[in-house]
Amino acid sequence: MSDGDRFPALYEPWRHCIEVRGRTRRAPTFIDEKLSELEDASHPKMKGFARLCKADHLPWTIDWFRQGAGEHSETSASRHDA
Repeated sequence: MSDGDRFPALYEPWRHCIEVRGRTRRAPTFIDEKLSELEDASHPKMKGFARLCKADHLPWTIDWFRQGAGEHSETSASRHDA
C-alpha cells in the first residue's frame, strides 16, 4: 500500500476514510478531541500520528478536522435559524 492509499491528500477522500472506511461518526466531541490531541506536540497520540504520516500531512489533517468542526457549526446554526 502506498502512502497515497493510506493518507488522502484532499478533504473529501479523508472524510470518506474517517466516516466510511473507519466507520467513525465525526461528531463535534470526536472532532474536538482529535484537534486537542493533534495540536499538542507532547500528546502521545500526536506523536504516534507523526511517526505514521509524512511531515506535511499533520497540518492538512488539522485543517480537515477544523473544516469538519465548521461544517457542524454551520449545520447547528442553520437548525437554530429554522
